Amino acid sequence: LTHESSMAVPSARSLRGGPNSAASEVTASPTEEAATPQGLEEQRLLPIQRPPPPPNPHDPEDKGHDPMSVPRRCTDCFWIFPYHFFSFAFLYVTLESQKVGKLDVLTKLPDLHGQLCGFGDNSYRPYLFFCMKKASQHIYDERDKRLDIGSPICLQHCPTTFNTSSHCFQGRDPVSKVETWEWVQDYPSQAYLGMMCRPHKAFANRLFNQFEHFLEEAPPTAAASFIFRAWEPLAMAMAFSVIASYTFIAALSFCARCLVWSALVLIFLGNAGACAAFVYCFRNEMCDGVPGQQDDEVKDLVFGILTGCVALFCLCKMCSASKELEVAGAVIEWSCKCILGSPSLFLLPLITLTQRVLALCLMAYTTLNFLTAELNEHFSETKVLYGTHTRWSINIQVSTLNWIYIGITLFTGFWIQGVISACSYFVMYFVGQVWYLRGGLQDGSVAKTSGRRLRRPSCVIWRAYWAIWRYHQGSIILGGLVMTALEPLHLTFGTLAELSRTDTNPVGLILAACCSICLQFYTEFIEYLSRDALMDVSLQGMNFRQAALHVIQAHDHIGGLRVLNGATWLFQLAGLGSMSVFGYLVVANSVRLLPQYKDINSPDYVEHPATLCFTGAFISFLTACPFMTLFDVVSDAVLHSKDLETQRK
Repeated sequence: LTHESSMAVPSARSLRGGPNSAASEVTASPTEEAATPQGLEEQRLLPIQRPPPPPNPHDPEDKGHDPMSVPRRCTDCFWIFPYHFFSFAFLYVTLESQKVGKLDVLTKLPDLHGQLCGFGDNSYRPYLFFCMKKASQHIYDERDKRLDIGSPICLQHCPTTFNTSSHCFQGRDPVSKVETWEWVQDYPSQAYLGMMCRPHKAFANRLFNQFEHFLEEAPPTAAASFIFRAWEPLAMAMAFSVIASYTFIAALSFCARCLVWSALVLIFLGNAGACAAFVYCFRNEMCDGVPGQQDDEVKDLVFGILTGCVALFCLCKMCSASKELEVAGAVIEWSCKCILGSPSLFLLPLITLTQRVLALCLMAYTTLNFLTAELNEHFSETKVLYGTHTRWSINIQVSTLNWIYIGITLFTGFWIQGVISACSYFVMYFVGQVWYLRGGLQDGSVAKTSGRRLRRPSCVIWRAYWAIWRYHQGSIILGGLVMTALEPLHLTFGTLAELSRTDTNPVGLILAACCSICLQFYTEFIEYLSRDALMDVSLQGMNFRQAALHVIQAHDHIGGLRVLNGATWLFQLAGLGSMSVFGYLVVANSVRLLPQYKDINSPDYVEHPATLCFTGAFISFLTACPFMTLFDVVSDAVLHSKDLETQRK
């Protein structure tokens, strides 16, 4: 200590005495020597200046903050200008499409001459009507009456009785080619889908069945109108899917670990039981009821081997990755608690769903306007052949300029969808990271994290949107374009790459050997350009490419990430499947209970409930996608934050 203090004294004198301080030190007077102990005491009281330790010794690029406090700067600003250019071009194209579009032609059907009902010469006749054959009007037995499916006409109102007649087509003269028209008896009918006259089942059952046969081969216009007019059951299915998705997330917050193990046990028991059954059938040759058939025996043996391999693989996975499975289940529970503990995050799936629906509707509206711009009221581009087998052949002529407009619309529309996805991912990562790093697992609004007392803020979702708007517009825009363009590659080669990294999976080893060049190119140049890059755009304030490279390195050190991705994929599949089934059942029960859809005399009567039910299942599936993605992305954010906090400590 004496040596260090004596060595520190000259430097202090040099600060006061300038360049001659060394000479004055050599010729120090007794007075100065007497003052030396006081100077040493002063030096002992001065703090030793050392550089502060890095916030994360394992990661020098980590800034040591959470998303709320990290210093940010504007990133990827170059991409803001082309995105807004295409957005304004999209709006201009949409306005131009309104001037040339003829969407009304998609809501009506043509008569025997190809002229649309409700347009042109038929402007006051909106309903398509099938006359009876002339010989049928004199037949007393209703079961022997026939419709003239080959020559429909347009009427102003649908006939409601047998006591009226309509002017119907009876063919052409073989010599003069002159059309023949005669008055033919009507039959009771009802307006159907706002475009056709349907025979009344109670008074013209035979004619009703013939009309049903026509509907099976009707053009897509009729099917689209049928779905649009039955919007109430579809809206009910959509609302039920939203409520059920929230309930699903709430259930996962309490029993995710139990569900993970239950699913693996059920898979093991199911495959083990199937393997035992197939082996029993192979050995005893008595399961098919026809013993001695070699093909069936080989089939039983193959299925037994396959199911046995699946059961063995599941058992090995449960034994070798038990710790990772526990971590995955815990992280899923934490992510669901984060969602339930962040009321503003409840709104994010609804916001995302609304944005997607509006963007898709606008894109479809613009595209259909340009596709119908060249159509006229006589359907000259449509070959209509009514008869026993109705055939439709549409040859739409679109100008080169309109094709360019359609290309701009589709490109910009898909880019907008990608930006919506990137924005929602960023907000999910932001909220999940703030929740965990500020002590979301601890009770109370103030938590102690890494030695600091941090208050968990409110309205985090709006602060995330502010960070996007103020700093990271360019990164979100670039991320949306990159993710949308590379999504097919991530779905195909990404899955193959994950399988190839599993040393215990023989299928993955075979795929790695067969596609080694493609997989190598994918892993080196494409794999890191994924949604995970937005994780460090949120947490570290980096640009998109820098964040993508940093995250892919951080993921190599996170244990249990693959198990977590597998578990979340399993729960996503279960959630989406459940929502689809519930949507199907809701529509089926609505059609059966609501009078306007079950009453056969109603103009909105549902002829084919199965079509509407499958449509409801598909809508419920799309509605549940943002909710199922929510806990998946938040789980990744929580696991990444957990590993980061461990490194910082």
